[in-house]
Amino acid sequence: MTGEAHEHGITLLVVPARRERYAAQLRHPKNRQKFLARLPHFRDWDEPVVHTIPGAEQNVGAIVRRLRALGAGDECWVVSPSKRWDARAMPLVEAITNIVGENDGSIVSCVPGVLAYYEGEELGMRLVLHRRQQ
Repeated sequence: MTGEAHEHGITLLVVPARRERYAAQLRHPKNRQKFLARLPHFRDWDEPVVHTIPGAEQNVGAIVRRLRALGAGDECWVVSPSKRWDARAMPLVEAITNIVGENDGSIVSCVPGVLAYYEGEELGMRLVLHRRQQ
């Protein structure tokens, strides 16, 4: 999958009223920073896709297992305010290892529009974003 497909898929996981706006921001380098600046405290996820990770499972191994059980493959795409990780394809385990505990508001897209991991700035703000395929 291309980064473009993953980033479009991320916008499909947000509330419908904000999708077009966020898609436009992600597509344009100047506006991308506006989207990235929102990520540490992002609250515009489409409620049916949000699945909070229980406290005991908020570790790299458990998160990777959960994502794989829902259909994640070996590669993913990262969107992050951190220049080290933003707009990069990388192995899933590496991405989750790098993101967990950073608390900077990052998204790991596993299956575009269907499955992603989000970690916000607040303690315990670790979410699986999963839209059941029909």
